Amino acid sequence: MEELSKDKKLRSMVELMFVTFCTDVLHVERMPLNQFSHREFTEEPVGGSDIPNAVLSTFQLIDQRIGDYQKVGIRYHSPIFVLISDGNPDYEEADETERSAMRMVNERCRSDVTGSVCPFIIGIGDELNETTRSTMAGYARGFMDGYFHIMGDEELQTRIAKMIVKLFGSSVKCVAQSSNQTARSLGETAGEMNRVHTQINATIQEYRNMV
Repeated sequence: MEELSKDKKLRSMVELMFVTFCTDVLHVERMPLNQFSHREFTEEPVGGSDIPNAVLSTFQLIDQRIGDYQKVGIRYHSPIFVLISDGNPDYEEADETERSAMRMVNERCRSDVTGSVCPFIIGIGDELNETTRSTMAGYARGFMDGYFHIMGDEELQTRIAKMIVKLFGSSVKCVAQSSNQTARSLGETAGEMNRVHTQINATIQEYRNMV
């Protein structure tokens, strides 16, 4: 984020929203990029990881914000959705809430749909169990060829994190050039999302070669 903040144009047009969660959605914070300061997120010692309700809450907030822009006629770029989890859920099999959240992400995060949401799905740590890994892959399925998993020794974790940060920065710059379909042609907007889609999947392949 610090790197993006150096871009004067992005500072004035990008808005950030943080939704933190464990067993429940804990906190929602929203701010323009020019008011962002460094954030550190700490691990909750107890509780699970309620990814489905956090995802559904996040998309509800995204839609509310898009509605705010539409009401006053402000152009907006395609949202970028970043899901990061270092914890395992309290369940072994997906329930209807999980399936609803996954459908939401897969339907809204598609490179061939105008106004879609660009996803970054990221797992952290070596403790993620098979259920969580399968869940992360499921959320990535609609847009990405896989998800990123920051794991291994400190050197490998640093290399993966730097790769993701670089990709995230270029993706933000790309989608920030787009606006809603009333301001630009559908072909232009879809073209920008396709470029992001190509960048992400090329980086995933690089990531797979690394790990």
